[in-house]
Amino acid sequence: MDSVNIGQEIIILRGAKGWTQQQLADMLQTTVRTIGAWESGASIPRNAMKVKIAKVFELPEDYFLSDDGKAVAPKTFQQRETEVEDVMRKLEKLLSESDAVVSETQKKFCLDSCYKILTDIPKK
Repeated sequence: MDSVNIGQEIIILRGAKGWTQQQLADMLQTTVRTIGAWESGASIPRNAMKVKIAKVFELPEDYFLSDDGKAVAPKTFQQRETEVEDVMRKLEKLLSESDAVVSETQKKFCLDSCYKILTDIPKK
């Protein structure tokens, strides 16, 4: 993964947690300037730091690493969103074709719950 992609992923992950750059820097025992450099694509974290970043976000340690220690591009927000929308359309179609009596409130609850589950950042 190049520096821009890992930076964008850190922005997405940090945003999902509601953390500031300072909070993330404190957790990683680094500086806000370093976080900013990663997020802007000006630099890329070393492999040991990539493992630490993954741990802080409660992701698998190899989230940013491939088997050979080189970075792997995680799915972008747009890719995740497209997958979620596809699953939601399929679920909505399945619910509408079902012979079971399902209220609109139950359908909405089911769809809302699935959307929340599918949009959460994957955990270990």
